[in-house]
Amino acid sequence: MTETIFNIFVYFQDGVATEYGVQPIRCNGTDVEKLNLLRSRVDKDFKTAHRFSLGRSFTPEEWRAAHRLGNVTDYFEEAFDCYKASRSPLYCLTPIVDGHPMVDMIIVIGPHGRVQFDC
Repeated sequence: MTETIFNIFVYFQDGVATEYGVQPIRCNGTDVEKLNLLRSRVDKDFKTAHRFSLGRSFTPEEWRAAHRLGNVTDYFEEAFDCYKASRSPLYCLTPIVDGHPMVDMIIVIGPHGRVQFDC
């Protein structure tokens, strides 16, 4: 199925994040193929993603806590509205720390909850 998927980046500079970036990609394929496409484009997309304000600042620890509590997608609503995202958009979320992508783990959220894969 063809849909718009998203590479989303949270930019940490000197230990603080105040903005995120979004790169929409229109494609088709399975969810696994789409996630692989998003991951393959991280190094390119984080440099050109359209940036939005997070609405508040976060330290890495605060961001991990917000992510653990499951409410981080609320911070991306402006971008999802801007790009007319579906109700449950497929996305890859990557922290950018001092200009470098950082991947701690891969989490796939499916219809039956979270499945986590350590990298």
